[in-house]
Amino acid sequence: MQKISQTSKFSWILDIGNTDHITFDKSLFVSFYKIKPICIKFLNNSPVTTTYVDTVKFTENLIIFNVLYIPDFAFNLIYLQHLFDNLDCQLIFSCKSCQIQDIATSKMIGHIELNKGLYYLQVLSDCNQSFVNSILN
Repeated sequence: MQKISQTSKFSWILDIGNTDHITFDKSLFVSFYKIKPICIKFLNNSPVTTTYVDTVKFTENLIIFNVLYIPDFAFNLIYLQHLFDNLDCQLIFSCKSCQIQDIATSKMIGHIELNKGLYYLQVLSDCNQSFVNSILN
């Protein structure tokens, strides 16, 4: 697989078919720890083994846990069900985007844009997030 040339915490795809959050970029982790090896099979049935997992923090309010590190993978994936497990949030979809909203505060904590059939996470900086929330509330 060809890796994305410009990796960042802003290049994450929202995925409903996967079972775990996955990244190939170790620099995104808050810390890093070894686990018992896990074997994952992808759609083409090719098995991949990973032995590292940790947390990725996008902003103070948008944090995902138990992200698997797979260096040979080509994408950063956020598994939708685990997003709900990690955050007390709701997703509000429109035809070309999706808002991630904190249920307790009703504040938008993330934005997802549809691009070529895939939903990409767009992380708001704390400054932009405050501005957007002031308009929405």
